[in-house]
Amino acid sequence: MNKDLNFYTYKFTKLRVDNAHGVAPHKPCLLLSVIELFEQNKIERNQIYLSPELIATFLKYWSNFEVEQKNWTGE
Repeated sequence: MNKDLNFYTYKFTKLRVDNAHGVAPHKPCLLLSVIELFEQNKIERNQIYLSPELIATFLKYWSNFEVEQKNWTGE
């Protein structure tokens, strides 16, 4: 089953995130991290374990989001 970029773009826009205390993009950040590690062949199975590489990649995406959120809110 081959999906195109439009399919995944749509799925990302429909990804449910916690908005109870503002935007909390944990799921998108984790998903982007997994995709990146998969592309780098650091994840080779359909089982994903917590690893230093996964944590570092997640924090990279998370820190990018924090900067963007501050720009949106002016904080």
